[in-house]
Amino acid sequence: MKKTIMIDFDGTITKQDTCVAVANEFVTRDWKNIDERWSNGELSTQQCSQMLFDLMDFDEKTLRSFLEKIEIDDYFIRFIEFCRKRNYDIYIVSDGFDFNIRTVLKKNKINNMEIYSNIFFFDDKGEYNLKFPHKSQDCGKCGTCKTSIYNKLKESSDKIIYIGDGYSDRCVAENADMLFAKSYLAQYCDEKEIEYIKYDSFKDVIDYLQK
Repeated sequence: MKKTIMIDFDGTITKQDTCVAVANEFVTRDWKNIDERWSNGELSTQQCSQMLFDLMDFDEKTLRSFLEKIEIDDYFIRFIEFCRKRNYDIYIVSDGFDFNIRTVLKKNKINNMEIYSNIFFFDDKGEYNLKFPHKSQDCGKCGTCKTSIYNKLKESSDKIIYIGDGYSDRCVAENADMLFAKSYLAQYCDEKEIEYIKYDSFKDVIDYLQK
């Protein structure tokens, strides 16, 4: 049986949400209202991101240096090793940005991870650019439609295990063959009566899958 692992990044692999951390560090004025409008569905990820980045003040070197301080789950590297020994396919699926993800992974010497996410990069003039190649063509709320990616991966997988914690994991949570949830996602699953396995760290996920 072919098993595929889909993993959220911010707050799941990392101990804190990199997008929130960057906003707290670099936004020049209060931004909480923008985030609240995104979480209640009033703004799409694309709209929210554009508004937030317009309020930020940083250059590539400063941003990269800040992101390198973000810590990952203490057991994530062990989890990768666990999955690779069992030939599980692993995908990071994030509604955040590849710049953040790749900077954090590189700092922790994590290589060869397949990533679906929004794109953030600096051009030759040092100005930032945003792209959303995995945006949903249906609702348009998330920059990265995790349900669409799930459906694509499901075509060549017998079982998909999803691991997440936040708002952008809500839709795909209803489809996953096995779901690990914590924080907001666990609360959402309780409200919607979606079956899930509660976890606090990747050690819990490893222990459960070993059974």
